[in-house]
Amino acid sequence: MLFVMLFSLCGSSIAQSPTVSGFTPVLAVAGAFVTIDGNNFTGATAVSFGGTPAASYTIVSNTRIQAVVGNGSSGFVSVTTPAGTGSQNGFTFLATPGITSFSPAAGGLGDTITLTGTYMNSVSSVKFGGVEASNIIIVSTTVIKAVVNFGASGTVSASNNFGGSSLPGFTFLAPPIANFSFTPNQAWAPATIQFIDLSSSTEPIASWFWNLGDGTFATVSNPVHTYTVPGFYFVSLTINTISGTSDQVGRIIRILPRIEIVLCPGESSLLTTHSGGTNYQWQVSTDSVNFTPLNNSANYNGVTNDSLILTNTPSSFYGSVYRCIIDGNISDELYYLKIQNTWTGNAGTAWENPANWSCGLLPDGNTDVVINSGTVILSSNGICRSLTVAPGASFTIVPGYVLTITH
Repeated sequence: MLFVMLFSLCGSSIAQSPTVSGFTPVLAVAGAFVTIDGNNFTGATAVSFGGTPAASYTIVSNTRIQAVVGNGSSGFVSVTTPAGTGSQNGFTFLATPGITSFSPAAGGLGDTITLTGTYMNSVSSVKFGGVEASNIIIVSTTVIKAVVNFGASGTVSASNNFGGSSLPGFTFLAPPIANFSFTPNQAWAPATIQFIDLSSSTEPIASWFWNLGDGTFATVSNPVHTYTVPGFYFVSLTINTISGTSDQVGRIIRILPRIEIVLCPGESSLLTTHSGGTNYQWQVSTDSVNFTPLNNSANYNGVTNDSLILTNTPSSFYGSVYRCIIDGNISDELYYLKIQNTWTGNAGTAWENPANWSCGLLPDGNTDVVINSGTVILSSNGICRSLTVAPGASFTIVPGYVLTITH
């Protein structure tokens, strides 16, 4: 009986433990293929990298295994069979970050976004919509914080020198940009200006603040304001979004002086533009809005020169507005024509005596009458466009007569 048992033991084959003679590559990230060489791999039951199981493996032959690196670590590459375990040191696991979430899902310049995932302590780069974050703060192996730079909407990515990952769904809140226009671009006092907000923002604008440059302010989006005094005004607009971001922009607007030309009926005057050019065309308007070109006539000369001559100006021209178009551009000068007759009293007190008036003519329905001093007696029906009597002057209408003031 003993002889048979000894013969049975000597005639059986004993399984050999696996040995690992080498592997390539020696550095790898999760998901990479590593070829392991050695002996006695048939029937392998486990493969690990740095003590972490491989994601998967294939026994190519008794001397070779192809394994996929899992979320491992550096150290020994090991192969285990029922007969034992063989290993060799020298494997370096290249950790690559994997993002699982980020919060908040939207942010603007300077906002901090929290990223969670794996191997986050290895992150060297975070991008928002492809634009590098301005700062990265490593909180733990699973959490980092990144500060949004001038980014863009799209994916949030985290990476290091070996790789990385990304998640879609980030919305970049671009900083608001304040902007406005105004119309008309060229105006003469008194001038009513319409301001138009042209600001852009990815968020709703919560408020507008206008400094209109003359001590007045507005808080609507498109204010209208009248400037009564010529000059330069610095107008600024400040916008604020619902999240509290803001921007400001300023513009200088110029309100031009309206030049009054005061004449007696029949007088002449020279209107000159000081803006140089080649082609000139004088225009006239009766409403300060609609202008028509002038032609040389009994009352106008030099309509295509830098100076316009008014000749024998009738009182009916009162209120005419003149401007010059120079090489297609409107000149700065805007001339407003007034007809005025001032009381002198040189020949007594009678309104009806032309010698008592500065124009040597009696006022008519297109004439502003100015009485600065003295005594004036109207003993007939009279007419004028307007009447101004200074303190201390005396104006009397004899009973039974009427002075008609047309404006």
